[in-house]
Amino acid sequence: MNKEDPFMLTSIGSGRTGLKVKVWAKCDDSFGKDSPYMFIQDESTGSSMKIPIGSDGCVVIPESKDFSREVLEEVHRWIALNRDPLLSHWKGEIDSADFVSSILPLQS
Repeated sequence: MNKEDPFMLTSIGSGRTGLKVKVWAKCDDSFGKDSPYMFIQDESTGSSMKIPIGSDGCVVIPESKDFSREVLEEVHRWIALNRDPLLSHWKGEIDSADFVSSILPLQS
């Protein structure tokens, strides 16, 4: 995550997402060179991981030694629940305030 421009990332805490990790959503990919993605971060360890959003509806989350399978499955479900606002934010169609107000928390 350290190579990302912090002004192009929106931070969303677990209170808003229902996840056990912080989400960093990338916004306004005006150059169109990357496929949609976001980051997750464990605030207690500082570990982070790039997660593809999957604009085609397919999300494949890689294995990780830093995040449990349970956490990664929750992230997968959260992405599916919030795909439209994630992609609109990625494309710069909505700003960060509209993005955060439109996402839904994962219900346990």
